[in-house]
Amino acid sequence: MFFALWPDAATRGAIAAAAHGLEPRLGGGRRIPPQRYHLTLPFLGEYPADCGVVVAAACRAATRVHAPAFDLVLDRAGGFPIATAPGFLGCTLAPPGLHALWDGLERELAAEAVPVRAARERVPHVTVLRGAKPPWPDTPLSPAVRWPVRDFHLLRSDLRGGFAYDVLATWPLAAAG
Repeated sequence: MFFALWPDAATRGAIAAAAHGLEPRLGGGRRIPPQRYHLTLPFLGEYPADCGVVVAAACRAATRVHAPAFDLVLDRAGGFPIATAPGFLGCTLAPPGLHALWDGLERELAAEAVPVRAARERVPHVTVLRGAKPPWPDTPLSPAVRWPVRDFHLLRSDLRGGFAYDVLATWPLAAAG
C-alpha cells in the first residue's frame, strides 16, 4: 500500500510515447503497461486486504495534508543500478508543491502512527521499463512531459489475476493562486 501520483489519460499517453521513443537509444527490457504508471510517494508496506485500520489511519492523515497543485516536468530518463534494472522518467528539479505534499504526508502519517518505509533518498520518477539492458544512463528527455498534478491517491497493489493497482482513495490538491 502506498500514496502516489496517478497520471490522467493524456499524461499517461505522453509518458508511454516518450518511453517508447527512448528504447531504441537506451536499450530495451520489459515495458511497464501504461495503466500501471504512477509516481510513488510514501510507501506504507505490505498489508492484508482486510487492513481497514491502517487504511482508515492513512486516510485521516491524507485528509489533513494541505499542498498546492503543481506541474511536474518529466525532463530526463535514467535507471537505478539494482537487480531489476528499472528505466524511468524523472525530473531534474522537483517542484516545491511535490516537496510540500511528500513532507505533509510523512508528517501526518507519523501523527497517526502509520509506519512508512523510508527510501534512501527521494527520487521522483515513473518506472516505464524493467530489466533495461544495459541500464539506462541519465539522459535529457526532449520534449519533456508536462504532468498537471491536481490530486494524490492511496493505492494498493492487486496481484489477483495479474498485476494492477486499486485506487483506495483520492484527495485534491489546493488550487494555485
